[in-house]
Amino acid sequence: MHTLVINLTRFGDLLQTQPVFSGLRRRGGSAGLVCLDSFRGAAGLLRDVDQVRVLPGARLLAQLDRGWPLAVEELTSWLDQGGQTPFDRIVNLTPTLSARLLS
Repeated sequence: MHTLVINLTRFGDLLQTQPVFSGLRRRGGSAGLVCLDSFRGAAGLLRDVDQVRVLPGARLLAQLDRGWPLAVEELTSWLDQGGQTPFDRIVNLTPTLSARLLS
């Protein structure tokens, strides 16, 4: 099973998700990760992650300040760049409304 894990939290929270990825791998699955662009380096420290997509959080917020249609356009562009890797399930570990909307 191919799982997408969304984790738009802080540096330490991201690193603490290691057991999630290891558990998915032990069960024979693979995992992709969506994290904020500012934590791209931290994502590289995680084992058992097959694909990392970085969300341009600061850029999205800047576009939102200019108007929500621009932010939606930015997010749509980001989604279109994601390729065609299908996921069997999405696990959202981010406890915010905006992240829940993303999943």
